[in-house]
Amino acid sequence: MSCLVQPTEPDLTPTPRSRWRTAGLRLLLVVASTAAGLAVVAPLLRAQLAGHTTRLPADDLQKSDVPGIPWLWKANLRDFTNNQGLQMPYDITTAKPPGTFRILVLGDSVTSNAFGPGRHGVRTLYPAQLEHQLAALTHKPVQVLELAVPGLSLAQEMTLLQARGLAFDPDVVLFGYCYNDPIETDILQFPNLDTAHLTAALAAQAIENYRRQSVVDWYAEPDGEVMRKLRDSFAQLGAWSKQRHIAVVGLPVLTRDRAKQPHLAVIEPLAAASGVAYVDLFDALTPADLAQWRGSPNDDLHLNEAGHAAIAHVLARKLLPAVQAGAWPPPR
Repeated sequence: MSCLVQPTEPDLTPTPRSRWRTAGLRLLLVVASTAAGLAVVAPLLRAQLAGHTTRLPADDLQKSDVPGIPWLWKANLRDFTNNQGLQMPYDITTAKPPGTFRILVLGDSVTSNAFGPGRHGVRTLYPAQLEHQLAALTHKPVQVLELAVPGLSLAQEMTLLQARGLAFDPDVVLFGYCYNDPIETDILQFPNLDTAHLTAALAAQAIENYRRQSVVDWYAEPDGEVMRKLRDSFAQLGAWSKQRHIAVVGLPVLTRDRAKQPHLAVIEPLAAASGVAYVDLFDALTPADLAQWRGSPNDDLHLNEAGHAAIAHVLARKLLPAVQAGAWPPPR
């Protein structure tokens, strides 16, 4: 007679305690992965948020009435915007004064520099310095209108040009192109965040960007959606250039190493193929300029005052013949 007991199938139905244990482990994994992501982006976040106590976008930006543009600078901000909401140190009329040469500059936060020296007055930014240099060199009335808004993509800046910029009848339109300009900043979907919620949203945005493809990958995929949008934007700029003088200014950012500027290697041939004038600041900057080139006190993306001064000096040399002649020379 056998004394062996036949084994029975184990009961795999989770008990309430095991369910809680499993859920707890999953939660722990989520927290750990989030913490790992934050460990990577925390230095970036600290850099981005370090200097924001003085001027946060939520303090000085208002909901835009332009379709596709989430927010715009409020008008009449002391030492920051004028009566038109432009980043200029003085008020202007919409109609261009007779004999005045007007240059309109569009861009994102690298141009408007809401997180850098611009917080201490727009005279430190390259559009205002460009106006001062051109006026001193030509002894002619020159106005450089800055219509830059943090976070906008190139396509959004083009929308803003049509909706607001063309009313000022600019003789030349400059687009300050930053490396992340193929896409808009997602945080701009929420233009009315207070300081606390903006900080949390920036953190969430940074984590999301960390999980997505890098900026280098955007430019390395010629058939990708990002590059398709960028080609469409340059094609439209090329069509506009037949009626209005437009130039794209390639802004070197993050590093002074030419090899690490993926956007510059892409937008220059795009501009040439589209018939759009292009200004390569990186090649025009002297070794002395690059020696002073640093990020703002808050991060290594937005420029310091020396960086803005170097850009203004290069653009003044490029635009001087146009201002002297009263007309932009035809693109090369």
